[in-house]
Amino acid sequence: MRHVHRHSLAFMGSGLEPAYAGVATEARPRPDTGLLTTDEAYDRLAGGVGVFLRGYVRTVDTTNRGVGLFAMYLLFVMMAVLTYAMISNVVFKSPAIWVMEMAQFTMAAYYLLGGGFTFQDDAHVRMDVFRARWSPRTQYIVDAVSGFIVLFYMGVLLHGAVSSSLYALEYRQRNFTAWGPPMAPIKIIMSVGILLMTLQVIARIIRDVAGASGKELR
Repeated sequence: MRHVHRHSLAFMGSGLEPAYAGVATEARPRPDTGLLTTDEAYDRLAGGVGVFLRGYVRTVDTTNRGVGLFAMYLLFVMMAVLTYAMISNVVFKSPAIWVMEMAQFTMAAYYLLGGGFTFQDDAHVRMDVFRARWSPRTQYIVDAVSGFIVLFYMGVLLHGAVSSSLYALEYRQRNFTAWGPPMAPIKIIMSVGILLMTLQVIARIIRDVAGASGKELR
């Protein structure tokens, strides 16, 4: 009887062991609490930041390209002003007192508004002594460091331009010439051009940092 009892318990144990072991080793599904894990939250945050930075770079590039293409035609405006000055002086013997300053203002608007577009196309003059020998990642790193230096310089310029524009608006500043044009319009244009240039520098830094990380922004 004792032998049969032990055999029965062994048989019952052998029959129950697979089912019981299966229940113990089966992975329990994680309850849906609506909360994200740390990895999921990080991936979602990184994706959102990437979309924002990519949108920022594209927006700044598109804006500066449009403003730069518009500024190209200011060169023809300056040529027309100078042509009028020559005709009025030589043909009509009646020189205009405003043409030289208007040509200067047009030229200033031309290169200030086109600065961001020029920087976007990497058309500014620079010395390339060692850069061509570096790897692409090293070039991105050095360009990013240089970009932060340029950004500091542009920040100083922007602060001065905005302060000068506010001063011209508040005191109705005029140029001390025979024509005496108001200085606020050209100073506002100067501030806008420097701002666009600053935004383009930030966009370039974002591109360089992404390139150094192996993720180029297109």
